[in-house]
Amino acid sequence: MATHSRSQEDQHRIVSIDESKPIEARQVAIQVSRPGQMMERLRQLLEHDEGCVYEVYLDHLGKETCGIGHLIVPFDKEFGWPVGSPVSEERVNELFNKDVTIAISDAKWLIDDFDELPEEAQITVASLCFQLGRSRYSKFVKHLAAVKARNWTAAANQLRDSKLYKQATNRTERHAKRLEALD
Repeated sequence: MATHSRSQEDQHRIVSIDESKPIEARQVAIQVSRPGQMMERLRQLLEHDEGCVYEVYLDHLGKETCGIGHLIVPFDKEFGWPVGSPVSEERVNELFNKDVTIAISDAKWLIDDFDELPEEAQITVASLCFQLGRSRYSKFVKHLAAVKARNWTAAANQLRDSKLYKQATNRTERHAKRLEALD
């Protein structure tokens, strides 16, 4: 698996945002992040949440999957491969790049000013699009309205008050905490 390395300075910048500071100070810290950092952080988050498996496996619903949570569909060359069939790192990266591009496109469709959101909110919204797909995530009407209004506490609370929270508590709680940290 390819690893993404950062200098000690970049790592420090990412984790040194003091949440006790006013939002303006935190925004400045987020804005100094280098271009592409959001994509790297999103990949790391999704690898943590989804795992990264270089073979065909069955997900928690018994559906054929590979790579970083890529649901194998009929037009994928892996469709019909037996569980345990190896999938190359190159193919995992190709599938992930395609899937994350769709997730970000969906996020931009749901949140008109997605690019103007703080990076933590972008990561959360894109991750939820990746996990749920636009159709399912679009049903989180109150949560999405709170995101659009930049009411991060309300957005977090709406995640906690969802069926998703009961199904994937730890993951959804991490999303909620990431949003709350923006207030």
